Amino acid sequence: MRVLEPLRRRSHGWSAAGLYAVLALALTWPLARGLTRDVPADLADPLLNCWVLAWGADHIVRFATGEWTAFAGFWNGNIFYPAPLTLAYSEHLFAQAVQIAPVYALTGNVILCYNLLFLSTFVLSGLGVYLLLRDLTGEAGAAFVGGVIYAFLPYRFEQMAHLQSMSTQWMPFVFLGLRRFVRGGRPRALAGTALALTAHNLSCGYYLFFFAPFVAAYGLFEMAAQGRLRDGRRWTGLVLCALVVVALALPFLLPYAELRTGEATARSVVTLREFSADLLAYVTATSYQLVWKELSSVYDRPEGHLFPGVTAVVLGLFAIAGALAASWRALPRPEGHAVRRLAVAAGAVVAAWVVSGLIPTTGYPLALPIPGARVTNLVRILLFFPLLLAALAAVSGRVRALVRRALSSATAFHAVALAACVWLSLGPTPRLGGQELGIAAPYAWLYRWVPGFDGLRAPARYAALAMFFLALLAGLGLARLRPGRFREYALALAAGIFLIESLCVPVPMNEVWGVRQLHLLPPPGRAPEPPIYEAVRALPRDAVLAELPLGIDLWDTRAMYYSTRHWRRLVNGYSGYFPPAYAPLRRALGDASTAPDGAWAALVRSGATHVVVHPWAWTRRQGPRLVELLTTRGARLVGRHGEDLLLEMPPPLR
Repeated sequence: MRVLEPLRRRSHGWSAAGLYAVLALALTWPLARGLTRDVPADLADPLLNCWVLAWGADHIVRFATGEWTAFAGFWNGNIFYPAPLTLAYSEHLFAQAVQIAPVYALTGNVILCYNLLFLSTFVLSGLGVYLLLRDLTGEAGAAFVGGVIYAFLPYRFEQMAHLQSMSTQWMPFVFLGLRRFVRGGRPRALAGTALALTAHNLSCGYYLFFFAPFVAAYGLFEMAAQGRLRDGRRWTGLVLCALVVVALALPFLLPYAELRTGEATARSVVTLREFSADLLAYVTATSYQLVWKELSSVYDRPEGHLFPGVTAVVLGLFAIAGALAASWRALPRPEGHAVRRLAVAAGAVVAAWVVSGLIPTTGYPLALPIPGARVTNLVRILLFFPLLLAALAAVSGRVRALVRRALSSATAFHAVALAACVWLSLGPTPRLGGQELGIAAPYAWLYRWVPGFDGLRAPARYAALAMFFLALLAGLGLARLRPGRFREYALALAAGIFLIESLCVPVPMNEVWGVRQLHLLPPPGRAPEPPIYEAVRALPRDAVLAELPLGIDLWDTRAMYYSTRHWRRLVNGYSGYFPPAYAPLRRALGDASTAPDGAWAALVRSGATHVVVHPWAWTRRQGPRLVELLTTRGARLVGRHGEDLLLEMPPPLR
């Protein structure tokens, strides 16, 4: 096909990246129309991440321009005053801040920086899988389609409000570097592995913990596949690479550990269960999908829309079936009478069925939230197949040879890794349709014994790794097609069908939701900067600002966004974790009209030296009443711009 012709040239990587960029702009429409002013999804987490990016980029730019102490106090973000280590309440996004630092230095537009990062996750994800699959298979067309699948899987659109969850683009580059180093022993490949893995670790804390065991497993797999298990030079290089990566990650882990010692930031098992995947999540589509959105209600729950589409699953199954068939054909012809072989196979089936029936299970029968659907003893059904394989391997040398040959293939590694990720995504109590499956839960062991896992809220995000391995399997499946005209058409058809079923345009932009007695606020990127922040910039550097309304997510993220223009300390904040003192302050200010003394006392205790009030935010007269409350108790008006007011709090009593 002509569209794939550039991929056969020496500059195939640039050609693939260009094609992925075009697709990213088309499939995230209308983002391209408002790169400098709109954010995908809503104005909560995206604006939080804009603040994080601006905070990191500002420190990087200051350091790069000669301010050598710029990173002193880096972890003490200017939110949730006076709480320490507030940057560690969520993802630090340092790798992304490094990426956008030049653009931020030139433009100062953090929304533009955010959107460029958002689009880059699609392009780099596709490019990474393309390069990895091309290295694995030598087939440019199949590798390109595999990259399309990984770049535009529906899971990425479901997570579009969470830039950190979308930042899975470095995983294929890690595998590519490992593979090339083990094969060729080149230091440059090992350096690329360390760089990609460091970028991966510093992009998302979830994936730092989730991906590390699979990196080790893949390195071991490649060493075995290439016959390098006794190669001391390779092992030395891999160990040095691991030590460098750990050393680079450690400074970004210690603040989280320090925060943990001061505050109870561990997630409860109840929270883990709420944000774990249910098996039905893998047949529950995101509501953004145009083709499959009717499946969005199969089992609707947080982090529970993981349907990857039919195309990727079918191609993955085709890869597994093709690998098994190829391994079977490569074995010598079986010996012995056909009747005897049939009897042995029948005996293995009976033995597997009996053993699976003896294994105790709980929670059955299951009634599923799908009309007419019912599953009985699913655990026994799932156990039957590995038991059957074990029984056949015990009595048949040919089956044992088949298993050994199949497990030595890249397809087997990615299939096993995919199954492991799905299993881990089910969290501490694997469920189907809300009912416990009664099977082992490896995530429960990780939560209990591995430091850091008890601070992660959403085991369901293992699905991001599952999608990576599924995309690789899909590419490996397409690479098994025989060369010729049919293959070219099959590749185009697979890519086309996948893109149609994963279509989520138009992508939602600047979404807001109503709060009782408050007006909907305009997207900050589409409105000029309120002049009140000119007055804020003129305040002393040690000023502490409280913005009212306070404690409303969309208003707090708005205050954080505008704080990137002045960097004064804020009492307001929004993050993945809130300091204990914030909830009482939020409640007190919410009751200001009925309990003014408590509201004033809470505001004084907050340490705010100045207050910005947006009286127009309230639908009734709460705004003017709040201004009256502040002024009658000693706050002094020092700035008025339009409907916004800047008040100075009275000095604290000594």
